[in-house]
Amino acid sequence: MKNITKWLKSKISRKINSEMDACIIQNINFANMVEEEKYVFNRDIDQNILQRIYEIKQKTEFYDKTKKPGSNFTPVESDDLLEMNTHCRNIWTNFFKKKAFDFDKVFSSEEIERDNS
Repeated sequence: MKNITKWLKSKISRKINSEMDACIIQNINFANMVEEEKYVFNRDIDQNILQRIYEIKQKTEFYDKTKKPGSNFTPVESDDLLEMNTHCRNIWTNFFKKKAFDFDKVFSSEEIERDNS
């Protein structure tokens, strides 16, 4: 029974880590898109939204840089990442007036899109 419990805990941890890694990628890609809209396309972005995006990006990048390979996200880190991802999704639907189900299509969780210029 202990082996099954250990196996199950390990499987759940891997799934959570995978989901949190995806949140990191989506959060950063979304923040990059908002910054591009503001500074490249001169879109008028509400200051409160912009401030929240900066906070999300900063905190997400912190988690990305401080998590050691092979270690698990803490419950606090997981909660923070999910909450920030929810904020990104709400800004996507409420400010940008985009469809909720398009968020995952537009902001892939495969890799961080970086500006190469």
